[in-house]
Amino acid sequence: MADTLSGRAGLTNAAPQLILIRLRLNFGVGRTHRYRFMTLSVFGERTTAPTNSELRAVLGRAYPFWGTLLARVREHISPIAEVWAYTNATTGWGLRLRHKDRVILYMTPQQTQFLVSFVLGEKAVAAAQATRLPAAIRDAVAAAPRYAEGRGVRVAVRSARQIPGLVALAEIKWRN
Repeated sequence: MADTLSGRAGLTNAAPQLILIRLRLNFGVGRTHRYRFMTLSVFGERTTAPTNSELRAVLGRAYPFWGTLLARVREHISPIAEVWAYTNATTGWGLRLRHKDRVILYMTPQQTQFLVSFVLGEKAVAAAQATRLPAAIRDAVAAAPRYAEGRGVRVAVRSARQIPGLVALAEIKWRN
């Protein structure tokens, strides 16, 4: 008789198994998503881009912040194109704000919040450190991991107070 791991029947030391957690989402707009693996974005199905009503249902109180950030970035950087893209099964759907061929920022919807991500080159990092940005954004830039493309900065947006600092960082990215 084989020993069981953690007292659960069926999981033995001789044949360990991987347990995957799946998530079922119902957006309340007449469309239920099938079971899927959890992704960074709440929209993980590749077949269709999220609709505005699905986005509103998922973001909840953060939905106005989404619109405000889009509008404020458009005011400061022109022209801006909004491009929904499915990256991969781990990331899911996200909105890219592009100036010509350059992505300025990525917006990833999550339940009741959204992530804003930047890839900053070293000139943009230096400019961000020299600018009066909110402390939370300065800390996120300083702690961002370095990649070949630049530093990957990610900020979870839950409040309207975060928007001015993110717009300023988008402008820094655009100018550098």
